[in-house]
Amino acid sequence: MLKKILFTLFTVLSLQQCIYSQTEVAKSLFISAHSGGLITSLEDFDKTYDSQAGFVYGIGLGIPFTTRSYLYGKATLFAKNGTPVNKTYGIENGKFVLISETKGGTAKFTEWIFNAGYMYNFFLSPDWTLGINGGISILKMKEEKKYIDGISTTSDGTGLFGFFAGAALEKNFGKSPFSVFVEIQFNVSRGDVLQYVGDYGGVNINAGARYYLKARRLE
Repeated sequence: MLKKILFTLFTVLSLQQCIYSQTEVAKSLFISAHSGGLITSLEDFDKTYDSQAGFVYGIGLGIPFTTRSYLYGKATLFAKNGTPVNKTYGIENGKFVLISETKGGTAKFTEWIFNAGYMYNFFLSPDWTLGINGGISILKMKEEKKYIDGISTTSDGTGLFGFFAGAALEKNFGKSPFSVFVEIQFNVSRGDVLQYVGDYGGVNINAGARYYLKARRLE
């Protein structure tokens, strides 16, 4: 009887260790690359750059806590060229009034969006994974304008804190270390950049690919 009890206990412990080991192996760090479009929340951005939207690209990183949860990081570059608006003012009844607006010169806007936070995965099936993410946003921006009258202005700012929330649908390919995904992410950030006060975030819609360094859980 004692031998049977010891054998049963040994078997249970061995199974637990095996399950634990498999669970540990199922966690994997990933790196990713993405591209897509950003619709910026900046007010009147379209007056200089013709629209609120522009092309973006970047890289990402996921460090696993468990088989489902990750420390999540992402860096995205948004850059656009445009033509600034030149405003002419006059005096009427002792007050400055806007007389006309004409476009001329050059403008360049560059913005890095850095995201750091948490991602949790829902395994819909072995082929599909839904990831929900959120955390803080850190932005670095610079805008240069040269007007037709020869005047140049530069605005820049770093460390504009905000937050982000998003969701990604990931397509897995069996035991392959590669996967592809589509993601929508909302960035909200307010801060003062010289004379500007506004929201430097926006809606970020991307498609990309991930590479996992080793096997990971899919269901």
